[in-house]
Amino acid sequence: MKRIYIFGTLAVFFSLLFVSCSKYEEGSYFTLIPKKMRICADWELREVEDSTGNNYNLSDINVYLKINRDETCEYREIKYSFGAVISDETYKGIWKFIDKKKTMSIYFPTNQVQWKCPIIQLTSSNLKIKLNSDYLTFFTYDLL
Repeated sequence: MKRIYIFGTLAVFFSLLFVSCSKYEEGSYFTLIPKKMRICADWELREVEDSTGNNYNLSDINVYLKINRDETCEYREIKYSFGAVISDETYKGIWKFIDKKKTMSIYFPTNQVQWKCPIIQLTSSNLKIKLNSDYLTFFTYDLL
């Protein structure tokens, strides 16, 4: 009976180990927190990097991405000029995992824009996605 208990415990441990391994280029290789639970949070843009590795100055813009468990999301972009708000835009959309949870799809129905963002890193406090844009490629969000 004791052997069955030990064997069962080891089987559960190893199954969790292989199921929870990271699929992303960067990030933790082992976690017990499911991907959907990790991605559903309020994120703030911290860093923007282009494909050559150059970082962009974000002193005149704040970007927030709220991802909800019910597969809705909200993207908010606030632009500043000399400390004054010049625009504050919010877009509501829907999101889902695609490509075996290696990519996130976000669709904004009001302006019919769809993003397909490969996930580079996903931890409970950091999200790094690649957005195929003309000059902005990598977005890193911090948990608020």
